[in-house]
Amino acid sequence: MFLSSTHLFLNGLVFALVKDGVLRLTDYEGTVLSLDLEGRVLVYAKGNTTYRRTMQNHYLEIKYIDGRRKVRVLGSESGLKIGEGAFEFARTCINGIKDEQIGKVLERIARRGPGFLQEDADKFVKVYGGEVPIVPPDQYFPVYLQATVGCYWNRCTFCNLYRGKKYSVKDFDEFKEHLSQVKKFFGEGISARRGVFLGDANSIIINQDLLRKDLELVHDELRLPVYSFVDSITTQKVKTYEDLLEISRLGVRRIYLGLETGSVRVLELLDKPIDLDGTRDLIINAKKTGISVGIITLAGAGGKEYYKEHVEKTAEFISGLPLDRNDIIYISPLYIYQGLPYSGISQKVGMLTGAEQEQQYLQLKSLTNEKFRSLHGYALDAPVVIYDLIESIY
Repeated sequence: MFLSSTHLFLNGLVFALVKDGVLRLTDYEGTVLSLDLEGRVLVYAKGNTTYRRTMQNHYLEIKYIDGRRKVRVLGSESGLKIGEGAFEFARTCINGIKDEQIGKVLERIARRGPGFLQEDADKFVKVYGGEVPIVPPDQYFPVYLQATVGCYWNRCTFCNLYRGKKYSVKDFDEFKEHLSQVKKFFGEGISARRGVFLGDANSIIINQDLLRKDLELVHDELRLPVYSFVDSITTQKVKTYEDLLEISRLGVRRIYLGLETGSVRVLELLDKPIDLDGTRDLIINAKKTGISVGIITLAGAGGKEYYKEHVEKTAEFISGLPLDRNDIIYISPLYIYQGLPYSGISQKVGMLTGAEQEQQYLQLKSLTNEKFRSLHGYALDAPVVIYDLIESIY
């Protein structure tokens, strides 16, 4: 069932809207609940707090305290209460519905409950063979498809996202079956998804013939734009301009690169042997084909010892790129995990506090904009924004 846009007041108290596969309910007190057409809670806002549910049935609590945005992941017990509140609100909206289509959707949703959400999350884990580690901030609600599992490089000293995951590439038959299972899992809820994220860490580097077949299948089955991570170590070595042009024509709209820093010495600390000239060429070639880029850098990389060099070299590298309003520059606070090599390195170079990371973010943003205008003669249109891993759960 794919519903078109419908507006309806229920008993003069609730405003209902079904648009682009999302049912949105709002009452006169400002409570807002968004669900897909299978009854999955997407966003639930009450008072000054917003809750976003992930596909793995975690809830992110988002609120503003003294003008500052605060985010935390709720525990399972708190998350259960949020789910219960969301479904209770949906049930109160049923009476007085005159629109038959909305009424049927709400009645089905009202029969659901937090138990359904946990069962759905369990099915999700089976379909994906575990949890999906991460998506970019603008890709919270895609159809996530795994052309590969894990990370090809998986040696960065600071990253724990794919530790314990053996890297593998799905052959075409495996990918076709995976896509079929994903479509079955999402059901009517797939109509709420605005794009496809091709995961895990870098699916673009697989054999071009296989990638072509995968993308053609995605187009035939879903007809949605495609997004993907790429690494800055191997991609420029295995993908030509012609390869990028082909995948652009097959629907790839943006690639996300973990640059982390423009400093060669800091890259060595991170164990990321990036050829910066090759990375620049990769970005330029992608832009020429119509593929936009999301460039990810780290606030805190290199610690106190390399603070200034990290800021200056990163701003210098990014400002030299032909970026426009379709691109995004992400600055991600560096999380230091005990047991990973960077934990020991951070003790040597001096770990930045949260406040110092925030200050570095502001400096990176300011200097990048300043250098870009000086070099190009016009302002940088690409937004420079925070990319916090806490919020990047699918």
